[in-house]
Amino acid sequence: MKKIHPPCVLRYRLISVTSLLMMVLVTAAPCYADDSTIFKIEEVWELVVNEPDAASNSPQITFFISPNVGLENCYFQLQMNYAADDQFSGGGFHVGAFNDGQMKDQARSVTRRVLATSGDVIRWTSVMAVID
Repeated sequence: MKKIHPPCVLRYRLISVTSLLMMVLVTAAPCYADDSTIFKIEEVWELVVNEPDAASNSPQITFFISPNVGLENCYFQLQMNYAADDQFSGGGFHVGAFNDGQMKDQARSVTRRVLATSGDVIRWTSVMAVID
């Protein structure tokens, strides 16, 4: 069994809640009983950080999720161990919801420490709901 370092796990614990909220904001639409179908996608992830390099903010990890393969301009982005919005900043995480190439909503973690412990295990769940 791999050792989990609590500071790292706690740093990213809000990702699953933020992921759900961000995608609901992007895909929100009126929902009427019996008229709509809701599709839910849930991905459970685990990342083992073998040899981080705090001096270079390494590793820098980016994940994208989209509600439809044909909607290239509508997606959710998760950046871990850095944020690259208007400017670059290291550590923590940054989430953003994009539609038509424009960021509609975003959040940056309060904790911005860079990954620095070999063998850290980070777990999170990405959840997206699409109303058809």
